[in-house]
Amino acid sequence: MGRGVNAAKPAFWHEAIANMRVDVSVAAYTKVSPSWRDTDYTPDFNKLYFILEGTGYLKIGDAEYEPAPGQLFWMPQGVRQSYGTAEGEPFGKHWCHFTAYVGDEPLPRVLDVPDFVDVPEAERPRLAASFERLAYWRGRTELSAAMRVRSELLSILAAYLELGGGMKVRTARSGAMAKMDLVLRFIDEHLTEPLSVEELAALAHYHPNYFIRSFKRTTGFSPIQYINRQRVERAKRLFATTELNVSEVADRFGMEISYFSRLFKETTGFTPSQYREWMT
Repeated sequence: MGRGVNAAKPAFWHEAIANMRVDVSVAAYTKVSPSWRDTDYTPDFNKLYFILEGTGYLKIGDAEYEPAPGQLFWMPQGVRQSYGTAEGEPFGKHWCHFTAYVGDEPLPRVLDVPDFVDVPEAERPRLAASFERLAYWRGRTELSAAMRVRSELLSILAAYLELGGGMKVRTARSGAMAKMDLVLRFIDEHLTEPLSVEELAALAHYHPNYFIRSFKRTTGFSPIQYINRQRVERAKRLFATTELNVSEVADRFGMEISYFSRLFKETTGFTPSQYREWMT
C-alpha cells in the first residue's frame, strides 16, 4: 500500500511567501495632473497608491472608490481598473508598480486581500518614509540597491497585510499550487522515512526534471536540500524536547551519525553536541 498524506493545513505557505519573487518597475511621489485618468484597462503588474492629499476616484473590478488621505490602495495585476481626478485638488500620492510571484502564481491569486487599508495617522509618516526609500533605491545602481528595493517593498506589503487583518490564503488555488502543497505536507509527514525525487514527482504527476525546477521556484531549495533542512529542524526540536542522544536522533532519520552530524553543522553552524549544550 502506498504512503498517504494527511489533509492537514497547508505546509508550504511560509516557505513560498519567504521565497516570493518581486520586482519594482517604478516608484515615486506624484501630484497628479487634472488630466490623470484611464478607463477599463487591465495591467500586468500591481500598483500601490498611498494617498496623502487631494481627491479623485479609483475603480477596481466592479468596486468604485473615492480614496481619502491616509488610505493605501492595492490595484492588482490582471484586474480591470479605472482611475481619474474629480473636482477639487488632484491626488498627491506615493505609488509604485511591481510584480510579485509565489512559485508561478501572481501574488493576488494566492492571497485574498482588501482593495485598500486605512493607515492609522501615527503610522503614516513611517509608511511615507518607506515609500520614499523605495523610490530612492529604485533609482540607484549600487549592487545593494536591489536588496534595498526588495526590503522596502516587502515591508510595505507586510504592513498592508497586517492592516488588512493578516494573510488570508485563497482557498481556490491553481492545480500547480495544490500539488506543491500536497508534496510539502507529504515530506513533513514522512521525514523519518526514505524520500526520493522520483516518488515526490510522481505524487505531483510531474516529470522529475520539471518537478525539481518547480519545487525550487516555490521553496528556494532543491527537493533534497529542503528535505535535509526540514530534518535538521525536526532534529533541533528533538534535542530541545527529549533526552535522545545524537546517535538516536540520527537513527530517527535513517542516517549514519557521521553524515547526520556533518549535515547538522553545515545547516546550523553547530555540531549536534554543541547545539544541545547551547540549548541547555
